[in-house]
Amino acid sequence: MVLNFVAEQLVRDYFIFVYFLSLAALQLAATRSGLRGLAMLPARWGLPGGLLLAMADVVWFVSSADRNTIGLAGWEQFLLFLMGSAGALLTSLGVSSLLWRPGSDPAAPVQDGVEALRYMSYWEALASRRTH
Repeated sequence: MVLNFVAEQLVRDYFIFVYFLSLAALQLAATRSGLRGLAMLPARWGLPGGLLLAMADVVWFVSSADRNTIGLAGWEQFLLFLMGSAGALLTSLGVSSLLWRPGSDPAAPVQDGVEALRYMSYWEALASRRTH
């Protein structure tokens, strides 16, 4: 399978579009679910910030260039989506771990999986798995 990207600008724009839209979706989900270890913004700014980022991203993508050109093949879109959404997840986990140190609540039960992000950052969750 050879990458057959038709227009480099479209590839770059689509990747940026998917990255920021995925980042916005992750922030909205983290805020709504109370996952402080995944959120990059404080809880009161999470919903407005995520919605603003998503709307700004869609407006930018739709209005920045003429999109009535030969597009990307389905597998090319999938590959760019996979890279953009994985990058957004890594960014969310990394930035939230650097910015927020929620700290474990001693009264909180030990959680596994995503639920651990309610009480601790991603890096703290990883470290706690090594000690158990």
